Amino acid sequence: MTAYEMGDNNMPVRKISTEKLQACVDLVASGILKLVDQARALDVNPDTIRKWKVRSNRGDPAFEAEFFGEIMQFARAYQIGERLAMLELKSTALQFSIHGRERRTLCQGQFVPKLDPIAFALDEPTRILCGYHPLAYALDEKGAVIWNTEHVDPPTGLLDRFLQTFPELQTVSTTTLNVRGGLNVGVGIMPKVDYTREPPPLPPAPVMPMRRSCLSRLPTRALLIS
Repeated sequence: MTAYEMGDNNMPVRKISTEKLQACVDLVASGILKLVDQARALDVNPDTIRKWKVRSNRGDPAFEAEFFGEIMQFARAYQIGERLAMLELKSTALQFSIHGRERRTLCQGQFVPKLDPIAFALDEPTRILCGYHPLAYALDEKGAVIWNTEHVDPPTGLLDRFLQTFPELQTVSTTTLNVRGGLNVGVGIMPKVDYTREPPPLPPAPVMPMRRSCLSRLPTRALLIS
């Protein structure tokens, strides 16, 4: 289905594919939030998506998309998709902070294949005869190599940040202060400075000390006066 973008004189100037509007909303909801990546996937210019949002914010009925079975403006569906993507990111971080995650083992930038313990105990001719991989790699039902995985624990800072959401697990420090006698607690207030007055006089310059070598060069009369 296509819609026509209306020009300044209310004449159709270009066709707008509603399928691309729908595809753009689906990309945002799936976590593709970068505008350049959205434009590359839709084979359009990034400025085109910006124009779609501007025209949709004006209430143009040609810029409507379906989101979860409801027809709404493209800009509104785009905004809801961004919020859902952020919630999905938050849920992923929370799950990682609790359970960690599994990842493929890397060695010098390459994935490490998993070894078959039965085939590893055999020599290479026996492996080939029995249908195992010549290098004792573990294979799945389709004969593809199974990659070795390892468990990654969450960082301590992320786990501590997650635990701080529970009041009973929050770190609270209590300081007890014992004071004998009277104690006045207040806030000091400085008087307002009056800038209309003349500046205060400058203090006299300090007397510079003189070294003994300099005093020996002065005449006797100057030493008596001082």
